[in-house]
Amino acid sequence: MIMIFKEHKTNIQQILRLIPDNLLSKLALSTKVDYYAKVLQGERLFYLLLYAILKSERISLRYLEDIFKTNHFKFLFNYSPCSA
Repeated sequence: MIMIFKEHKTNIQQILRLIPDNLLSKLALSTKVDYYAKVLQGERLFYLLLYAILKSERISLRYLEDIFKTNHFKFLFNYSPCSA
């Protein structure tokens, strides 16, 4: 999927490759972001926000919820409700 960010075309996978998985895991542990989380853990929330920022100029909670429910988001970030 190609998204327009200003005048640059970029692929979300290219951006995600710049962020090591272990860095997100360490950040989640140090901030205890997942302490009360059951469904929307810190890593998934980070991906959701990043995806929304790249996809739209205006972001709302409703928009984030709509994105989170799409099959495209679930496929792109390897998420299934059973794995949460």
